[in-house]
Amino acid sequence: MHARVVLLAVCSAVAASVARAQSQPIALRIEPPVGETVRMRLDQRVEMSGTTRMSAGDSTATVVSTLLVISRTFVERRDRDASVVLASTDSVAASSTGADSQSVGVETRRALQGKQVRLRISPDGATELAGGDVAGNSDLNALFAQMPATLPSTPVAVGQNWSRTMVAPMGAGTPTGGGKLEATFRLDSLSRNGDKAFVSLVGVLSRPPSGKDGWATLTMSGSVTGSLVIDRRLRWISDARMTYTVRSTVSPSSGSTSAAMRFRMKVTQWVRAIP
Repeated sequence: MHARVVLLAVCSAVAASVARAQSQPIALRIEPPVGETVRMRLDQRVEMSGTTRMSAGDSTATVVSTLLVISRTFVERRDRDASVVLASTDSVAASSTGADSQSVGVETRRALQGKQVRLRISPDGATELAGGDVAGNSDLNALFAQMPATLPSTPVAVGQNWSRTMVAPMGAGTPTGGGKLEATFRLDSLSRNGDKAFVSLVGVLSRPPSGKDGWATLTMSGSVTGSLVIDRRLRWISDARMTYTVRSTVSPSSGSTSAAMRFRMKVTQWVRAIP
């Protein structure tokens, strides 16, 4: 009986300690150690469909593209209040269901595989190019320099929210059109030992009307949901999953007899650290 009482007391003390740790504000920062190398895997799927009204009814065409990238990120140094890293693509696989599917895969691999780019990553997760060595490679720039500031500037406790307004980062080969993302993040929980922080997010995508070649995008709206896992020992985002859904309507200029077109784009991304 005495042993049971002691065991219960120990368990209660541990539970209370974990609860106190979960309630304390913590800093969520991207500051990996200099000299560290992190291998990452990106899986991306883009489903794009367009619908227009024909005399016989609506006509819809859909193209699905996939992208798989294995990369390495080496932390070179600290530069002011940011980490300077060298990201290298080791392996690239791309596919598309479109008529030019084979050429899409070949061109994507040619643009990305074996390339390097140097980046500055701020503690809040904002990423920018640190050099001009890949200034002409728009696909590579879009793949790596796509992360906006996502983490809070001050410590947060479990259950606390923070908001960010940013350009929608949908990666290489996705027609974002400069959409704006207003997202709300929430620190959902910590692992038992506190070395991993689990964050969820929801957001709204929008873009102001614009015209091009006599056509105007009258409406564009969308949403994003996702989750992040921050490795607090490595001080790195070890897992990020996002789903973007965007709907837009494009109508012809006044006086045109052409029919309006409706588009739907769904982008799913999963970026994670791998051994």
